[in-house]
Amino acid sequence: MEMRADVIGLAAATIVAWGTWGSLIVVPAIILIYLGATGQLAPLTMHTPGITFAALGGVGAGLGTVCFYLLLARERASLAVPMTSLYPALTVVLSVLFLKEQLNGTQVLGVFFALAAVALLSR
Repeated sequence: MEMRADVIGLAAATIVAWGTWGSLIVVPAIILIYLGATGQLAPLTMHTPGITFAALGGVGAGLGTVCFYLLLARERASLAVPMTSLYPALTVVLSVLFLKEQLNGTQVLGVFFALAAVALLSR
């Protein structure tokens, strides 16, 4: 059975939206916890870049969820869910591209096996 372009497109859009917004939410949350624990949080000042990243994170989460539900309307959940669960792999790719992180062979193999699992589930 061959996958349709609309299914692949919706899955890819979900992966991109969820794979990018997570880093926009998690990192600021960790920073807030650190600042609160060290007493550096008060006085709280608002910065435009922080508000912008928070808004982008919300938009990414919303778009990812809409794409996911559209995907579920077109494809069985037993394929859609594993397909979109690959979104953390995007974070791995982004960390290599932008943070210049190095992946070892086991990590590369893990990403490969995750992709192979989705390919096998789609049959």
